[in-house]
Amino acid sequence: MPLIRTVRRRRGAPASLRWRWVAVSVAALVALVWWLPPLPGPRFLEMPPAPGSGFTPWRPLARGIDHASANFTKPRPMRCEVLRLDLADTNLSFVVKPSNGGRPGETDSQFPSSFVRANGLQAAVNTTPFSPVRHLPGRSLDLQGLAVSEGDRYSEAEPNLDSLVITRDNRARLVTAGDDTRDAWTGAGGFLISLRGGTNVAEELHPGPATVIGLSGDARWMFWLVVDGREPRRSEGATPRETAEMLRRLGASHAINMDGGGSSTLAVGGGWKGARLLNRPSHWLLEGLERPVGGLLGVRSKPLP
Repeated sequence: MPLIRTVRRRRGAPASLRWRWVAVSVAALVALVWWLPPLPGPRFLEMPPAPGSGFTPWRPLARGIDHASANFTKPRPMRCEVLRLDLADTNLSFVVKPSNGGRPGETDSQFPSSFVRANGLQAAVNTTPFSPVRHLPGRSLDLQGLAVSEGDRYSEAEPNLDSLVITRDNRARLVTAGDDTRDAWTGAGGFLISLRGGTNVAEELHPGPATVIGLSGDARWMFWLVVDGREPRRSEGATPRETAEMLRRLGASHAINMDGGGSSTLAVGGGWKGARLLNRPSHWLLEGLERPVGGLLGVRSKPLP
Protein backbone atom coordinates (compact mmCIF):
# COMPACT_ATOMS: atom_id res chain seq x y z
CA MET A 1 0.00 0.00 0.00
CA PRO A 2 2.68 2.62 0.83
CA LEU A 3 4.34 1.83 -2.52
CA ILE A 4 1.06 2.36 -4.41
CA ARG A 5 0.46 5.71 -2.70
CA THR A 6 4.00 6.84 -3.58
CA VAL A 7 3.54 5.95 -7.26
CA ARG A 8 0.22 7.80 -7.37
CA ARG A 9 1.79 10.92 -5.84
CA ARG A 10 4.53 10.90 -8.46
CA ARG A 11 2.11 10.40 -11.34
CA GLY A 12 -0.17 13.24 -10.36
CA ALA A 13 1.16 16.80 -10.70
CA PRO A 14 0.02 19.50 -8.25
CA ALA A 15 -2.78 21.71 -9.58
CA SER A 16 -0.64 24.84 -9.29
CA LEU A 17 2.04 23.27 -11.52
CA ARG A 18 -0.53 22.23 -14.13
CA TRP A 19 -1.95 25.77 -14.30
CA ARG A 20 1.57 27.14 -14.58
CA TRP A 21 2.20 24.98 -17.64
CA VAL A 22 -1.12 26.09 -19.13
CA ALA A 23 -0.21 29.76 -18.60
CA VAL A 24 3.24 29.28 -20.16
CA SER A 25 1.75 27.45 -23.16
CA VAL A 26 -0.86 30.16 -23.73
CA ALA A 27 1.77 32.90 -23.45
CA ALA A 28 4.01 31.09 -25.95
CA LEU A 29 1.11 30.68 -28.37
CA VAL A 30 0.18 34.38 -28.12
CA ALA A 31 3.82 35.38 -28.69
CA LEU A 32 4.02 33.13 -31.75
CA VAL A 33 0.79 34.50 -33.24
CA TRP A 34 2.00 38.07 -32.60
CA TRP A 35 5.36 37.37 -34.25
CA LEU A 36 3.88 35.73 -37.33
CA PRO A 37 2.59 37.94 -40.15
CA PRO A 38 -1.18 38.23 -40.65
CA LEU A 39 -2.42 34.93 -42.01
CA PRO A 40 -4.47 35.12 -45.20
CA GLY A 41 -8.18 34.58 -44.90
CA PRO A 42 -10.13 32.31 -47.22
CA ARG A 43 -11.00 33.65 -50.64
CA PHE A 44 -14.75 33.48 -50.06
CA LEU A 45 -14.45 36.19 -47.39
CA GLU A 46 -12.92 38.68 -49.85
CA MET A 47 -14.98 41.69 -50.89
CA PRO A 48 -13.43 42.84 -54.19
CA PRO A 49 -14.80 45.61 -56.40
CA ALA A 50 -17.24 44.68 -59.16
CA PRO A 51 -15.38 42.81 -61.94
CA GLY A 52 -14.21 44.95 -64.83
CA SER A 53 -15.51 48.22 -63.38
CA GLY A 54 -12.12 49.96 -63.12
CA PHE A 55 -10.72 51.53 -59.98
CA THR A 56 -13.06 52.39 -57.16
CA PRO A 57 -13.38 56.02 -56.01
CA TRP A 58 -10.64 57.19 -53.66
CA ARG A 59 -11.39 56.49 -49.99
CA PRO A 60 -9.48 58.26 -47.18
CA LEU A 61 -7.17 55.92 -45.27
CA ALA A 62 -5.32 58.51 -43.15
CA ARG A 63 -4.42 62.19 -43.38
CA GLY A 64 -3.04 62.70 -46.89
CA ILE A 65 -3.47 59.02 -47.87
CA ASP A 66 -6.28 57.63 -50.03
CA HIS A 67 -6.97 54.04 -51.12
CA ALA A 68 -8.59 52.54 -54.22
CA SER A 69 -8.94 49.03 -55.67
CA ALA A 70 -9.68 47.41 -59.01
CA ASN A 71 -10.75 43.97 -60.22
CA PHE A 72 -9.97 43.75 -63.93
CA THR A 73 -11.08 40.84 -66.10
CA LYS A 74 -9.28 41.76 -69.34
CA PRO A 75 -6.80 40.91 -70.73
CA ARG A 76 -6.71 38.52 -67.75
CA PRO A 77 -7.91 38.56 -64.12
CA MET A 78 -6.01 41.24 -62.15
CA ARG A 79 -6.62 42.39 -58.57
CA CYS A 80 -5.05 45.79 -57.88
CA GLU A 81 -4.58 47.92 -54.77
CA VAL A 82 -3.29 51.50 -54.90
CA LEU A 83 -2.57 54.28 -52.42
CA ARG A 84 -2.44 57.96 -53.36
CA LEU A 85 -0.21 60.10 -51.11
CA ASP A 86 -0.49 63.88 -50.98
CA LEU A 87 3.10 65.14 -50.76
CA ALA A 88 1.79 68.64 -49.98
CA ASP A 89 0.29 67.35 -46.72
CA THR A 90 2.68 68.25 -43.89
CA ASN A 91 1.43 65.27 -41.85
CA LEU A 92 3.30 62.87 -44.13
CA SER A 93 6.81 61.64 -43.44
CA PHE A 94 8.60 58.76 -45.17
CA VAL A 95 10.67 55.94 -43.71
CA VAL A 96 12.99 53.46 -45.42
CA LYS A 97 13.94 50.29 -43.59
CA PRO A 98 17.35 51.07 -42.04
CA SER A 99 20.59 49.16 -42.26
CA ASN A 100 21.45 46.45 -39.77
CA GLY A 101 24.51 48.30 -38.47
CA GLY A 102 27.60 46.18 -38.09
CA ARG A 103 25.98 42.84 -38.88
CA PRO A 104 26.80 40.95 -42.09
CA GLY A 105 24.97 42.21 -45.14
CA GLU A 106 23.38 45.63 -45.52
CA THR A 107 20.02 45.04 -43.85
CA ASP A 108 17.85 42.26 -42.44
CA SER A 109 14.79 40.57 -43.89
CA GLN A 110 11.49 41.77 -42.44
CA PHE A 111 7.78 41.23 -42.99
CA PRO A 112 6.15 44.41 -44.37
CA SER A 113 3.40 44.17 -41.75
CA SER A 114 6.02 43.98 -38.98
CA PHE A 115 7.69 47.09 -40.41
CA VAL A 116 4.35 48.95 -40.24
CA ARG A 117 3.69 47.83 -36.69
CA ALA A 118 7.21 48.43 -35.35
CA ASN A 119 7.38 51.99 -36.70
CA GLY A 120 3.81 53.16 -36.15
CA LEU A 121 3.24 53.61 -39.88
CA GLN A 122 0.04 54.08 -41.84
CA ALA A 123 1.35 52.06 -44.78
CA ALA A 124 4.41 50.36 -46.27
CA VAL A 125 5.30 48.86 -49.64
CA ASN A 126 8.20 46.71 -50.81
CA THR A 127 10.81 48.46 -52.93
CA THR A 128 14.43 47.52 -53.64
CA PRO A 129 15.46 44.13 -55.10
CA PHE A 130 17.59 42.03 -52.75
CA SER A 131 19.49 38.79 -52.45
CA PRO A 132 19.39 36.13 -51.28
CA VAL A 133 15.69 35.38 -50.81
CA ARG A 134 15.00 34.71 -47.14
CA HIS A 135 12.12 32.63 -45.82
CA LEU A 136 12.45 33.89 -42.24
CA PRO A 137 12.72 37.44 -40.85
CA GLY A 138 15.86 38.78 -39.21
CA ARG A 139 18.26 37.22 -41.73
CA SER A 140 20.99 39.38 -43.26
CA LEU A 141 20.93 40.22 -46.97
CA ASP A 142 22.19 42.75 -49.51
CA LEU A 143 20.14 45.23 -51.53
CA GLN A 144 20.56 45.62 -55.27
CA GLY A 145 19.89 49.33 -55.53
CA LEU A 146 19.64 52.59 -53.64
CA ALA A 147 18.72 52.67 -49.95
CA VAL A 148 18.80 55.90 -47.94
CA SER A 149 17.22 55.97 -44.50
CA GLU A 150 17.01 59.43 -42.86
CA GLY A 151 20.13 60.50 -44.72
CA ASP A 152 22.03 57.27 -44.04
CA ARG A 153 23.04 55.99 -47.48
CA TYR A 154 23.84 52.35 -46.81
CA SER A 155 23.30 50.96 -50.32
CA GLU A 156 24.32 52.74 -53.52
CA ALA A 157 22.28 52.82 -56.70
CA GLU A 158 23.08 50.15 -59.27
CA PRO A 159 24.62 51.48 -62.51
CA ASN A 160 21.84 49.94 -64.63
CA LEU A 161 18.80 50.43 -62.36
CA ASP A 162 16.65 53.50 -61.66
CA SER A 163 15.67 54.95 -58.28
CA LEU A 164 13.13 56.93 -56.27
CA VAL A 165 14.47 59.93 -54.34
CA ILE A 166 12.61 61.88 -51.64
CA THR A 167 14.21 64.98 -50.13
CA ARG A 168 13.89 66.09 -46.54
CA ASP A 169 10.99 68.41 -47.45
CA ASN A 170 9.10 65.62 -49.27
CA ARG A 171 10.00 66.57 -52.83
CA ALA A 172 10.03 63.35 -54.81
CA ARG A 173 11.41 62.42 -58.21
CA LEU A 174 12.47 59.39 -60.23
CA VAL A 175 16.15 59.19 -61.08
CA THR A 176 17.59 57.47 -64.14
CA ALA A 177 20.55 55.16 -63.52
CA GLY A 178 23.77 57.13 -63.22
CA ASP A 179 22.13 60.47 -62.32
CA ASP A 180 22.69 62.39 -59.08
CA THR A 181 20.95 61.14 -55.93
CA ARG A 182 23.00 63.05 -53.34
CA ASP A 183 20.04 65.10 -52.10
CA ALA A 184 18.12 61.98 -51.03
CA TRP A 185 16.96 62.01 -47.42
CA THR A 186 14.89 58.94 -48.24
CA GLY A 187 15.75 56.77 -51.21
CA ALA A 188 14.81 53.40 -52.67
CA GLY A 189 16.01 51.54 -55.72
CA GLY A 190 13.82 49.76 -58.22
CA PHE A 191 14.20 48.33 -61.68
CA LEU A 192 13.41 50.63 -64.60
CA ILE A 193 11.28 53.71 -65.15
CA SER A 194 8.13 52.65 -67.02
CA LEU A 195 6.31 55.97 -67.42
CA ARG A 196 8.20 59.12 -68.35
CA GLY A 197 6.43 62.45 -68.85
CA GLY A 198 3.16 60.67 -69.50
CA THR A 199 4.69 58.38 -72.14
CA ASN A 200 4.62 54.64 -71.57
CA VAL A 201 8.24 53.46 -71.99
CA ALA A 202 7.90 50.11 -70.21
CA GLU A 203 9.25 46.82 -71.47
CA GLU A 204 6.74 44.23 -72.68
CA LEU A 205 7.44 41.37 -70.28
CA HIS A 206 5.39 38.44 -69.02
CA PRO A 207 2.63 39.31 -66.52
CA GLY A 208 3.28 38.71 -62.85
CA PRO A 209 2.89 40.21 -59.37
CA ALA A 210 4.00 43.84 -59.52
CA THR A 211 4.88 46.80 -57.30
CA VAL A 212 5.04 50.18 -59.05
CA ILE A 213 5.49 53.69 -57.66
CA GLY A 214 4.24 56.69 -59.62
CA LEU A 215 4.39 60.48 -59.41
CA SER A 216 2.08 63.11 -60.85
CA GLY A 217 3.49 65.65 -63.30
CA ASP A 218 3.57 68.39 -60.65
CA ALA A 219 5.12 65.95 -58.12
CA ARG A 220 2.30 66.58 -55.65
CA TRP A 221 0.88 63.06 -55.73
CA MET A 222 2.69 59.77 -55.19
CA PHE A 223 1.03 56.46 -56.06
CA TRP A 224 1.81 52.99 -54.68
CA LEU A 225 0.34 50.32 -56.93
CA VAL A 226 0.46 46.58 -56.18
CA VAL A 227 -1.00 43.95 -58.52
CA ASP A 228 -1.40 40.36 -57.35
CA GLY A 229 -0.26 37.54 -59.62
CA ARG A 230 0.30 33.79 -60.01
CA GLU A 231 -3.22 33.12 -58.75
CA PRO A 232 -5.23 31.43 -61.52
CA ARG A 233 -8.74 32.81 -62.09
CA ARG A 234 -8.29 35.36 -59.28
CA SER A 235 -5.31 37.52 -60.28
CA GLU A 236 -2.78 36.43 -62.88
CA GLY A 237 -0.56 39.52 -62.77
CA ALA A 238 0.21 42.48 -65.01
CA THR A 239 3.00 43.49 -67.40
CA PRO A 240 5.09 46.65 -66.86
CA ARG A 241 3.28 48.33 -69.76
CA GLU A 242 -0.08 47.55 -68.18
CA THR A 243 0.86 48.89 -64.75
CA ALA A 244 2.28 52.05 -66.32
CA GLU A 245 -1.00 52.57 -68.14
CA MET A 246 -2.98 52.02 -64.92
CA LEU A 247 -0.97 54.70 -63.15
CA ARG A 248 -1.24 57.08 -66.10
CA ARG A 249 -5.02 56.79 -65.92
CA LEU A 250 -4.91 57.43 -62.17
CA GLY A 251 -3.03 60.70 -62.72
CA ALA A 252 0.66 59.76 -62.75
CA SER A 253 3.11 61.10 -65.32
CA HIS A 254 6.12 59.13 -64.09
CA ALA A 255 6.43 55.57 -62.75
CA ILE A 256 9.08 53.05 -61.76
CA ASN A 257 8.88 49.29 -61.32
CA MET A 258 10.03 48.15 -57.92
CA ASP A 259 10.76 44.57 -56.81
CA GLY A 260 7.91 42.26 -57.86
CA GLY A 261 7.04 38.59 -57.66
CA GLY A 262 6.53 37.12 -54.21
CA SER A 263 7.85 40.34 -52.65
CA SER A 264 4.94 42.51 -53.87
CA THR A 265 3.13 43.54 -50.69
CA LEU A 266 1.10 46.54 -49.57
CA ALA A 267 0.57 46.67 -45.80
CA VAL A 268 -1.38 49.24 -43.79
CA GLY A 269 -1.91 49.96 -40.13
CA GLY A 270 -4.97 48.59 -38.39
CA GLY A 271 -6.45 45.27 -37.38
CA TRP A 272 -6.05 43.53 -34.06
CA LYS A 273 -2.31 43.01 -34.70
CA GLY A 274 -1.70 46.65 -35.64
CA ALA A 275 -1.15 45.87 -39.34
CA ARG A 276 -3.00 44.17 -42.18
CA LEU A 277 -2.45 43.47 -45.86
CA LEU A 278 -4.41 45.14 -48.64
CA ASN A 279 -3.24 42.66 -51.27
CA ARG A 280 -2.74 38.90 -51.34
CA PRO A 281 0.97 38.18 -51.93
CA SER A 282 2.20 35.24 -53.99
CA HIS A 283 3.97 32.77 -51.69
CA TRP A 284 5.43 29.35 -52.43
CA LEU A 285 4.01 27.89 -49.21
CA LEU A 286 0.60 29.53 -48.82
CA GLU A 287 -1.15 31.98 -51.14
CA GLY A 288 -1.50 35.31 -49.33
CA LEU A 289 1.41 34.82 -46.92
CA GLU A 290 4.04 37.58 -46.72
CA ARG A 291 7.65 37.11 -47.74
CA PRO A 292 10.31 38.75 -45.54
CA VAL A 293 11.85 41.37 -47.84
CA GLY A 294 14.91 43.60 -47.89
CA GLY A 295 13.69 46.98 -49.11
CA LEU A 296 10.66 48.74 -47.64
CA LEU A 297 9.27 52.26 -47.94
CA GLY A 298 6.81 53.39 -45.27
CA VAL A 299 4.74 56.47 -44.66
CA ARG A 300 3.74 57.95 -41.34
CA SER A 301 0.76 60.28 -40.96
CA LYS A 302 -2.07 61.10 -38.59
CA PRO A 303 -5.15 58.89 -38.45
CA LEU A 304 -8.45 60.24 -39.64
CA PRO A 305 -10.50 62.11 -37.01
